[in-house]
Amino acid sequence: MITKLMKGLGVLAIAFLMQTQLFAMCDKCESAEKPCNTCASQEKASCEKCKTAGKTCETCKAKMEASATEESMEMSTDSASKELAPKCASCKAEGAPCTKCKVKMLGMKSEKMSGKKACCAKKVVKCKKMKKMHKKSYIKMRNRVEFVDGTSSGSAATTRFVLGGSHYIKDVGVKLVAEAMNVVLSVNDSDGNSLIADTESSRFTKLYVQKSFGDVNVIFGDRPINLGNQRFVGSVNWRQMPQTFGALSAETDINENAHVYGAVLFKRNGVTQATTKEYNTGSLLLNGTYKVSDSLNLEAYGYLIEDTHNTLGIKGKGSVSIGMENPVSYEVEVAVQADPSITTDAYSGDVSTKYYRVEAESKLKSVSFGLGFESFGDKDSGTTGFSTPLATLHKFNGWSDVMASRAATGDANGFSDLFVSVGLNDVIGMPSLSYHVFNSVTNDIEYGSEIDFSVSKKVSDRLTLSAKAAIFSAGDASPLSDTNKFWIMASSSF
Repeated sequence: MITKLMKGLGVLAIAFLMQTQLFAMCDKCESAEKPCNTCASQEKASCEKCKTAGKTCETCKAKMEASATEESMEMSTDSASKELAPKCASCKAEGAPCTKCKVKMLGMKSEKMSGKKACCAKKVVKCKKMKKMHKKSYIKMRNRVEFVDGTSSGSAATTRFVLGGSHYIKDVGVKLVAEAMNVVLSVNDSDGNSLIADTESSRFTKLYVQKSFGDVNVIFGDRPINLGNQRFVGSVNWRQMPQTFGALSAETDINENAHVYGAVLFKRNGVTQATTKEYNTGSLLLNGTYKVSDSLNLEAYGYLIEDTHNTLGIKGKGSVSIGMENPVSYEVEVAVQADPSITTDAYSGDVSTKYYRVEAESKLKSVSFGLGFESFGDKDSGTTGFSTPLATLHKFNGWSDVMASRAATGDANGFSDLFVSVGLNDVIGMPSLSYHVFNSVTNDIEYGSEIDFSVSKKVSDRLTLSAKAAIFSAGDASPLSDTNKFWIMASSSF
């Protein structure tokens, strides 16, 4: 048994050395008139010993047998890859497509490939994993019960059904993607004023074509768009019907450290019909990231929203070691807003305001904790305060969404959010707790405070159970009201 095992390992080693193509006949082989151990693993099946004897020696026979299976598997795909893969400088130097170009041929992004997909990219083998990348379909379902107790009370039980799929047409290098969602409202005990945004609706949330032109990836159609931390542009996937955009976008890696993205929006499909809008001229999104070092990553952006405002900002984030058990991750961000460059005859506003955010997080053993401060500027000399209408609003400023409208449309007095958070990573359900304090930037208004709690448990690969709670307490002179919200949710995928 050991002898057979060693022989099998030897054959595999020979096959591996064949693929590396690093060895050739040396002076030692020629003087001994037979292949040495090194050259016995070379790519050519005929050595000097074979030529002298007039027949194939046992060493070369073993090598040929070991490579036969692999050659048959790669024969068809090797020719296809050489024909279809982009020819970069590395390809020309090596005389064959490099790994990066093979990845592009398969329609994959190298930076997002998992280990399972990488096997297909490196060897270009027609395996089951490759077939899944070319054609994929899925079904998902999310059940949720939501309770609200505030100025008005209500509850709702909703189910989100998702059916989607994608297909990669290798001959033309085009990927087709479609996804449809249907939200069913089975229980509705609400007067319509209780901050339950989920209603019955159906539409395509993904319907686009994707194609790469060299290093540039282009997408046209409807889909979710998430930029950065979603503070300015996000899909609001927490809601049963997410926010999507009709857009033409392009992105590329300038080098291994720099990435740029640009998109023209011609439609916004909001969470509700009230936030859905078709742009007459279009809105422009520009975003770029650059890795300065392991401890600093920069992000710069410009979002020109039709009839709303221009937003220009920069963010730095990374992690630093300050003598603690684990490094401290941080984010520092500043932005300004001014009158929009893209307008229609309907626009009559005046915008001149600013924004900043600082946040730090770390971990001590199994406990993670964070501290941050965010400020939305007041109207200053304009007509409205700083706003983020396209953001994933539920992710920020408390889960009760009491402050969401002020972030979406702007607050004349501005507002700030001082928050702390703690999470237990090794406890079942990974419970997390956060606390927010909201105040105005001008006129000293105490808007209130909020406590948020969540727990989530992945029961299996296909089922996740979770629960959340948000308790907002209004300040003494606050124009807002006490609001409590609770959610129970089950998510499944097939």
